[in-house]
Amino acid sequence: STWGLLSHSFRMDIPTSFQAAGYAFGAASIVGGLIGKLKAGSNASLIAGSICGGAVIASAMFQPSRLAAGAGVVVSTALAYRFVPVAMANGIAKMPAGPMAVLSVVHILLGLLAIAQM
Repeated sequence: STWGLLSHSFRMDIPTSFQAAGYAFGAASIVGGLIGKLKAGSNASLIAGSICGGAVIASAMFQPSRLAAGAGVVVSTALAYRFVPVAMANGIAKMPAGPMAVLSVVHILLGLLAIAQM
């Protein structure tokens, strides 16, 4: 059917989805660090957001590579370790923990699926 041909042409595979998510998640981490600096004066947020966001973006740039995907998963796991407990305690809608928790878990799952498909 025509719809089948159209939907197939727009479908992304898991490694490509992981790469796109890496760019988005990395950018969100950097922006989140900048917001933390501007709103709360937190140098730690700025530094951690920049380093983690840059590392996730770098891992996305080197796709498809199991090593790069693994590095992205490790950074996302560290971010999940930081933000998931806070989001669970304070509510998933609270900034910045909620969105960062969701993005990090999604990035971890996509990364593991991408590694399995490489």
